[in-house]
Amino acid sequence: MNRHMYRVCLLAASSIVAVVASGASAADFFVAPDGNDAHAGTSAQPFATVARAADAVRTLRSAEPRRDRPIVVGIRGGRFALSEPIVLTAADSGTATSPTIFRAESGQQPVFSGGQIITGWRVGDDGLWRVTLDDVKAGRWSFVELFVDGRRRTRARFPNSDYLRVDQIGSDARTNFTWSQGDLPFHQLDEQAELVFLHDWSISRIRIASINPVQRRLTTAYPVGCAARHYAMNWFEKHPRYFLENDPAFIDEAGEWYLDTSTGVLTYKPMPGESPDKVTVIAPRATQLLALRGEADRPVAHVQIEGLTFEHCNWLPPREG
Repeated sequence: MNRHMYRVCLLAASSIVAVVASGASAADFFVAPDGNDAHAGTSAQPFATVARAADAVRTLRSAEPRRDRPIVVGIRGGRFALSEPIVLTAADSGTATSPTIFRAESGQQPVFSGGQIITGWRVGDDGLWRVTLDDVKAGRWSFVELFVDGRRRTRARFPNSDYLRVDQIGSDARTNFTWSQGDLPFHQLDEQAELVFLHDWSISRIRIASINPVQRRLTTAYPVGCAARHYAMNWFEKHPRYFLENDPAFIDEAGEWYLDTSTGVLTYKPMPGESPDKVTVIAPRATQLLALRGEADRPVAHVQIEGLTFEHCNWLPPREG
Protein backbone atom coordinates (compact mmCIF):
# COMPACT_ATOMS: atom_id res chain seq x y z
CA MET A 1 0.00 0.00 0.00
CA ASN A 2 1.51 3.33 -0.99
CA ARG A 3 1.47 6.44 1.20
CA HIS A 4 -1.46 8.02 -0.68
CA MET A 5 -3.64 4.90 -0.36
CA TYR A 6 -2.74 4.59 3.33
CA ARG A 7 -3.80 8.17 3.94
CA VAL A 8 -7.11 7.57 2.16
CA CYS A 9 -7.81 4.51 4.31
CA LEU A 10 -7.08 6.45 7.48
CA LEU A 11 -9.34 9.30 6.44
CA ALA A 12 -12.18 6.96 5.61
CA ALA A 13 -11.83 4.92 8.77
CA SER A 14 -11.55 7.92 11.06
CA SER A 15 -14.67 9.43 9.54
CA ILE A 16 -16.67 6.38 10.55
CA VAL A 17 -15.46 6.00 14.11
CA ALA A 18 -15.83 9.71 14.81
CA VAL A 19 -19.59 9.76 14.23
CA VAL A 20 -21.60 10.37 17.39
CA ALA A 21 -24.11 7.65 18.24
CA SER A 22 -27.47 8.59 16.80
CA GLY A 23 -29.90 7.07 19.27
CA ALA A 24 -32.88 5.05 18.14
CA SER A 25 -34.03 6.93 15.05
CA ALA A 26 -36.67 5.14 12.99
CA ALA A 27 -35.35 3.47 9.85
CA ASP A 28 -35.90 5.09 6.46
CA PHE A 29 -35.12 1.91 4.52
CA PHE A 30 -35.00 -1.79 5.33
CA VAL A 31 -32.84 -4.71 4.17
CA ALA A 32 -33.62 -8.39 4.80
CA PRO A 33 -32.17 -11.74 3.67
CA ASP A 34 -35.52 -12.57 2.05
CA GLY A 35 -35.94 -9.10 0.54
CA ASN A 36 -35.89 -8.05 -3.09
CA ASP A 37 -33.94 -5.18 -4.64
CA ALA A 38 -36.94 -4.46 -6.87
CA HIS A 39 -38.97 -3.62 -3.75
CA ALA A 40 -39.45 -0.12 -2.32
CA GLY A 41 -37.25 -0.79 0.71
CA THR A 42 -40.07 -0.35 3.20
CA SER A 43 -40.61 -2.44 6.32
CA ALA A 44 -43.19 -4.53 4.46
CA GLN A 45 -41.12 -4.70 1.25
CA PRO A 46 -37.41 -4.62 2.21
CA PHE A 47 -34.43 -4.57 -0.12
CA ALA A 48 -32.19 -7.63 -0.40
CA THR A 49 -28.81 -5.87 -0.37
CA VAL A 50 -27.03 -3.04 1.38
CA ALA A 51 -25.86 -1.81 -2.03
CA ARG A 52 -29.45 -1.20 -3.12
CA ALA A 53 -30.20 0.55 0.17
CA ALA A 54 -27.14 2.79 -0.33
CA ASP A 55 -28.52 3.78 -3.74
CA ALA A 56 -31.82 4.70 -2.09
CA VAL A 57 -29.99 6.78 0.52
CA ARG A 58 -28.18 8.76 -2.18
CA THR A 59 -31.48 9.42 -3.94
CA LEU A 60 -33.07 10.61 -0.71
CA ARG A 61 -30.15 12.94 0.02
CA SER A 62 -30.49 14.49 -3.41
CA ALA A 63 -34.15 15.18 -2.70
CA GLU A 64 -33.47 16.51 0.82
CA PRO A 65 -30.03 18.19 0.73
CA ARG A 66 -30.64 20.14 3.96
CA ARG A 67 -31.85 17.19 5.98
CA ASP A 68 -31.15 17.64 9.71
CA ARG A 69 -31.65 14.10 11.01
CA PRO A 70 -29.95 10.75 10.25
CA ILE A 71 -30.84 8.51 7.35
CA VAL A 72 -31.12 5.03 8.82
CA VAL A 73 -30.99 1.70 7.01
CA GLY A 74 -32.44 -1.01 9.27
CA ILE A 75 -31.04 -4.47 8.60
CA ARG A 76 -32.96 -7.60 9.59
CA GLY A 77 -31.39 -10.69 11.13
CA GLY A 78 -30.14 -13.63 9.09
CA ARG A 79 -27.30 -14.57 6.76
CA PHE A 80 -26.33 -12.36 3.82
CA ALA A 81 -23.99 -14.16 1.41
CA LEU A 82 -21.36 -11.89 -0.14
CA SER A 83 -19.43 -12.77 -3.29
CA GLU A 84 -18.00 -9.25 -3.49
CA PRO A 85 -17.63 -6.49 -0.89
CA ILE A 86 -20.17 -3.91 0.14
CA VAL A 87 -18.60 -0.71 -1.24
CA LEU A 88 -19.14 2.73 0.25
CA THR A 89 -17.64 5.80 -1.43
CA ALA A 90 -17.68 9.54 -0.77
CA ALA A 91 -21.05 9.62 -2.52
CA ASP A 92 -22.43 7.61 0.40
CA SER A 93 -21.26 10.14 2.99
CA GLY A 94 -23.69 11.78 5.37
CA THR A 95 -23.28 15.14 7.08
CA ALA A 96 -22.56 16.25 10.63
CA THR A 97 -26.29 16.79 11.24
CA SER A 98 -27.46 13.89 9.09
CA PRO A 99 -25.15 10.85 9.26
CA THR A 100 -25.87 7.72 7.26
CA ILE A 101 -26.44 4.76 9.58
CA PHE A 102 -26.50 1.09 8.64
CA ARG A 103 -27.62 -0.81 11.72
CA ALA A 104 -29.12 -4.05 12.90
CA GLU A 105 -32.80 -3.93 13.73
CA SER A 106 -33.46 -4.13 17.45
CA GLY A 107 -32.90 -7.63 18.82
CA GLN A 108 -31.73 -9.03 15.46
CA GLN A 109 -28.34 -10.33 14.27
CA PRO A 110 -27.49 -9.71 10.62
CA VAL A 111 -24.44 -11.70 9.47
CA PHE A 112 -22.58 -10.84 6.27
CA SER A 113 -20.63 -13.91 5.18
CA GLY A 114 -17.98 -14.16 2.50
CA GLY A 115 -18.00 -17.93 2.82
CA GLN A 116 -19.45 -20.75 0.79
CA ILE A 117 -21.51 -23.48 2.46
CA ILE A 118 -20.02 -26.85 1.58
CA THR A 119 -22.33 -29.80 0.97
CA GLY A 120 -22.11 -33.14 -0.81
CA TRP A 121 -19.88 -34.87 1.74
CA ARG A 122 -19.10 -38.57 1.42
CA VAL A 123 -18.22 -40.49 4.59
CA GLY A 124 -15.39 -42.99 4.05
CA ASP A 125 -14.78 -46.32 5.75
CA ASP A 126 -12.03 -44.54 7.68
CA GLY A 127 -14.61 -42.14 9.14
CA LEU A 128 -13.23 -39.15 7.24
CA TRP A 129 -15.53 -36.86 5.26
CA ARG A 130 -14.55 -35.95 1.72
CA VAL A 131 -15.97 -33.71 -0.98
CA THR A 132 -14.59 -32.56 -4.33
CA LEU A 133 -14.77 -28.81 -4.92
CA ASP A 134 -14.71 -28.17 -8.66
CA ASP A 135 -13.64 -24.53 -8.36
CA VAL A 136 -10.66 -25.53 -6.23
CA LYS A 137 -9.67 -28.21 -8.73
CA ALA A 138 -9.94 -25.65 -11.56
CA GLY A 139 -7.69 -23.20 -9.70
CA ARG A 140 -10.44 -20.63 -9.11
CA TRP A 141 -10.56 -20.99 -5.32
CA SER A 142 -8.42 -21.92 -2.36
CA PHE A 143 -8.65 -21.34 1.38
CA VAL A 144 -6.72 -21.89 4.61
CA GLU A 145 -9.62 -21.74 7.09
CA LEU A 146 -12.69 -23.92 7.64
CA PHE A 147 -15.64 -23.36 9.99
CA VAL A 148 -18.05 -25.98 11.29
CA ASP A 149 -21.16 -24.67 13.05
CA GLY A 150 -19.42 -21.36 13.57
CA ARG A 151 -16.21 -22.77 15.05
CA ARG A 152 -12.86 -22.58 13.29
CA ARG A 153 -11.39 -26.02 12.73
CA THR A 154 -7.69 -26.86 12.68
CA ARG A 155 -5.87 -27.07 9.39
CA ALA A 156 -4.04 -30.42 9.54
CA ARG A 157 -0.81 -29.81 11.42
CA PHE A 158 2.13 -31.50 13.08
CA PRO A 159 2.56 -31.51 15.98
CA ASN A 160 -1.06 -31.15 17.07
CA SER A 161 -0.19 -28.57 19.69
CA ASP A 162 2.72 -26.34 20.61
CA TYR A 163 5.69 -26.47 18.22
CA LEU A 164 9.06 -28.07 17.43
CA ARG A 165 12.47 -26.41 17.63
CA VAL A 166 15.10 -26.28 14.91
CA ASP A 167 18.23 -28.28 15.62
CA GLN A 168 20.61 -26.34 13.37
CA ILE A 169 20.00 -23.59 10.79
CA GLY A 170 21.49 -24.06 7.30
CA SER A 171 24.44 -21.96 6.14
CA ASP A 172 22.31 -19.39 4.29
CA ALA A 173 19.97 -18.98 7.31
CA ARG A 174 17.03 -18.74 4.90
CA THR A 175 16.10 -21.96 3.14
CA ASN A 176 16.90 -25.05 5.23
CA PHE A 177 17.54 -26.49 8.66
CA THR A 178 17.98 -29.81 10.42
CA TRP A 179 15.52 -31.17 12.92
CA SER A 180 16.25 -33.00 16.15
CA GLN A 181 16.31 -36.78 16.20
CA GLY A 182 12.75 -38.16 16.34
CA ASP A 183 10.96 -34.86 15.73
CA LEU A 184 9.64 -35.57 12.21
CA PRO A 185 8.67 -39.24 11.70
CA PHE A 186 8.06 -38.81 7.95
CA HIS A 187 9.94 -40.11 4.92
CA GLN A 188 8.33 -37.58 2.60
CA LEU A 189 5.71 -34.83 2.66
CA ASP A 190 2.91 -33.79 0.35
CA GLU A 191 3.99 -31.18 -2.20
CA GLN A 192 1.45 -28.77 -0.67
CA ALA A 193 2.80 -29.07 2.87
CA GLU A 194 3.87 -25.82 4.52
CA LEU A 195 6.39 -24.77 7.12
CA VAL A 196 4.99 -22.32 9.67
CA PHE A 197 8.08 -20.61 11.07
CA LEU A 198 7.86 -18.44 14.17
CA HIS A 199 9.99 -15.31 14.14
CA ASP A 200 10.13 -13.01 17.14
CA TRP A 201 6.85 -11.14 16.52
CA SER A 202 5.63 -12.65 13.25
CA ILE A 203 5.48 -15.87 11.27
CA SER A 204 6.37 -17.06 7.79
CA ARG A 205 4.37 -19.62 5.82
CA ILE A 206 6.49 -21.32 3.17
CA ARG A 207 5.92 -24.33 0.94
CA ILE A 208 8.29 -27.19 1.74
CA ALA A 209 10.47 -28.26 -1.19
CA SER A 210 11.78 -31.47 0.35
CA ILE A 211 12.79 -33.35 3.47
CA ASN A 212 15.79 -35.65 3.83
CA PRO A 213 15.19 -38.18 6.63
CA VAL A 214 18.81 -39.39 6.52
CA GLN A 215 20.26 -35.91 7.04
CA ARG A 216 17.17 -34.81 8.99
CA ARG A 217 17.09 -31.73 6.75
CA LEU A 218 14.04 -29.72 5.68
CA THR A 219 14.40 -27.43 2.65
CA THR A 220 11.87 -24.74 1.77
CA ALA A 221 10.68 -23.76 -1.69
CA TYR A 222 11.42 -20.05 -1.05
CA PRO A 223 13.50 -18.10 1.46
CA VAL A 224 11.97 -17.82 4.91
CA GLY A 225 11.21 -14.27 6.05
CA CYS A 226 11.63 -10.87 4.42
CA ALA A 227 14.89 -9.60 2.91
CA ALA A 228 15.91 -7.65 6.03
CA ARG A 229 18.77 -9.29 7.89
CA HIS A 230 16.78 -9.58 11.12
CA TYR A 231 14.55 -12.11 9.34
CA ALA A 232 17.39 -14.61 9.18
CA MET A 233 16.03 -17.82 10.66
CA ASN A 234 18.38 -17.71 13.64
CA TRP A 235 18.39 -13.95 14.28
CA PHE A 236 16.29 -14.05 17.46
CA GLU A 237 16.81 -17.63 18.63
CA LYS A 238 19.49 -20.21 18.01
CA HIS A 239 16.83 -22.94 17.96
CA PRO A 240 13.69 -21.20 16.63
CA ARG A 241 10.17 -22.64 16.79
CA TYR A 242 8.16 -24.10 13.94
CA PHE A 243 5.36 -26.49 13.03
CA LEU A 244 4.07 -28.01 9.78
CA GLU A 245 0.65 -27.73 8.11
CA ASN A 246 -1.41 -29.06 5.22
CA ASP A 247 -0.43 -32.66 4.67
CA PRO A 248 -2.96 -35.54 4.73
CA ALA A 249 -0.60 -37.46 7.01
CA PHE A 250 -1.22 -34.82 9.69
CA ILE A 251 -4.95 -35.62 9.98
CA ASP A 252 -4.83 -37.64 13.16
CA GLU A 253 -7.03 -35.63 15.51
CA ALA A 254 -10.76 -34.82 15.41
CA GLY A 255 -11.45 -31.40 13.92
CA GLU A 256 -8.50 -31.39 11.50
CA TRP A 257 -8.90 -30.90 7.76
CA TYR A 258 -6.83 -30.89 4.56
CA LEU A 259 -7.45 -29.31 1.16
CA ASP A 260 -5.77 -30.85 -1.89
CA THR A 261 -5.75 -28.01 -4.41
CA SER A 262 -4.61 -30.28 -7.25
CA THR A 263 -7.62 -32.62 -7.00
CA GLY A 264 -10.06 -30.26 -5.30
CA VAL A 265 -10.71 -32.82 -2.53
CA LEU A 266 -11.43 -31.43 0.93
CA THR A 267 -10.96 -33.94 3.76
CA TYR A 268 -12.29 -33.46 7.28
CA LYS A 269 -12.00 -35.60 10.42
CA PRO A 270 -15.25 -34.89 12.32
CA MET A 271 -15.60 -34.09 15.96
CA PRO A 272 -17.48 -36.70 18.07
CA GLY A 273 -21.20 -36.61 17.32
CA GLU A 274 -20.93 -34.62 14.07
CA SER A 275 -22.67 -35.84 10.93
CA PRO A 276 -22.78 -34.14 7.50
CA ASP A 277 -26.54 -33.66 7.59
CA LYS A 278 -26.53 -31.93 10.98
CA VAL A 279 -23.71 -29.38 10.70
CA THR A 280 -23.03 -26.34 8.53
CA VAL A 281 -19.55 -26.28 7.02
CA ILE A 282 -18.33 -22.98 5.55
CA ALA A 283 -15.09 -22.12 3.78
CA PRO A 284 -14.14 -18.48 3.15
CA ARG A 285 -14.28 -17.31 -0.46
CA ALA A 286 -14.70 -13.52 -0.80
CA THR A 287 -11.46 -11.67 -0.04
CA GLN A 288 -13.19 -8.44 1.01
CA LEU A 289 -16.48 -7.91 2.83
CA LEU A 290 -16.67 -4.15 3.38
CA ALA A 291 -14.67 -1.58 1.39
CA LEU A 292 -14.51 2.17 2.12
CA ARG A 293 -13.19 3.86 -1.00
CA GLY A 294 -12.69 7.52 -0.32
CA GLU A 295 -10.14 9.92 -1.73
CA ALA A 296 -7.60 12.09 0.08
CA ASP A 297 -9.62 15.25 -0.55
CA ARG A 298 -13.01 13.53 -0.47
CA PRO A 299 -13.16 10.88 2.25
CA VAL A 300 -16.06 8.67 3.23
CA ALA A 301 -17.49 10.72 6.10
CA HIS A 302 -20.31 10.64 8.65
CA VAL A 303 -21.16 6.98 8.08
CA GLN A 304 -21.99 4.72 11.00
CA ILE A 305 -22.23 0.93 11.10
CA GLU A 306 -23.92 -0.65 14.11
CA GLY A 307 -24.54 -4.22 15.18
CA LEU A 308 -23.51 -5.94 11.94
CA THR A 309 -21.37 -9.08 11.96
CA PHE A 310 -18.88 -9.81 9.16
CA GLU A 311 -17.58 -13.38 8.85
CA HIS A 312 -15.59 -15.73 6.62
CA CYS A 313 -13.28 -13.35 4.78
CA ASN A 314 -10.79 -15.31 2.72
CA TRP A 315 -7.06 -14.68 2.91
CA LEU A 316 -4.17 -16.49 1.32
CA PRO A 317 -0.46 -16.13 2.10
CA PRO A 318 1.72 -14.97 -0.81
CA ARG A 319 2.74 -17.85 -3.06
CA GLU A 320 6.40 -17.18 -2.38
CA GLY A 321 5.89 -16.94 1.37
